[in-house]
Parts: sequence; C-alpha cells; structure tokens
Amino acid sequence: MNTIIKKRWVRLIQRAPHTTKALRTHEGFCYLGLLCDLYMQDHDDINWYWWPMDQCFRVGPCGAATSLPRDIQRWAGLDCEDPVVAGHSIVEHNDILMTPPSLMAKLIEEHL
Repeated sequence: MNTIIKKRWVRLIQRAPHTTKALRTHEGFCYLGLLCDLYMQDHDDINWYWWPMDQCFRVGPCGAATSLPRDIQRWAGLDCEDPVVAGHSIVEHNDILMTPPSLMAKLIEEHL
C-alpha cells in the first residue's frame, strides 16, 4: 500500500466515528468508506451519491456501496477491493468482528 495514503487513512480511522456497514451512510463511514473519502478529498472527478433504496451512499453514480472501486484501489496501491489484514478482510473486521478503530489502525499499519 502507498505509505503516505496509509498514514492518512490510519490517522482518519483513529479520529473518525465508525458506525456503518456500508461505505457511507448518514451515520458515518466504514473503514473502507474512510479510504474512499480520502480519495475524494484528493480528486474532484468522483463523489458520493445517495441511494435511497439501499439507504446508503455509493461511490460515483453507479459505484460500489460496500467495496473499493478500482480507481481507489490503484490510487491507494492496493491489489483488491477488500484487503486482508491479520487473517480477515477489512469488511469482516468492520461488519462481523467489529474491530475497534484503535486496533484497526494498528492492524493496517502493520499488515498493509
């Protein structure tokens, strides 16, 4: 993973509220959603779009709601839409294991 982006992502995870299973809802972001939001801070070619039927935001007008789009994967230097850290995907850490932000930040620092 790109080390500069990783540092920014880890800082954001440590500070931001983490409450959702989709990339972004009105309540907040998941871990991958925070990375998507960082991308949007650096690029004005993509934005969040609200999908009322799913009650969540998607990346771009036809984009993903729960995984990283390819443009964001490439920008971050990741080789998949749901990276694995410490034996579990980030979505699993977020949705099933409910890994706390402080631990998630440490795992990303150490394993990506």
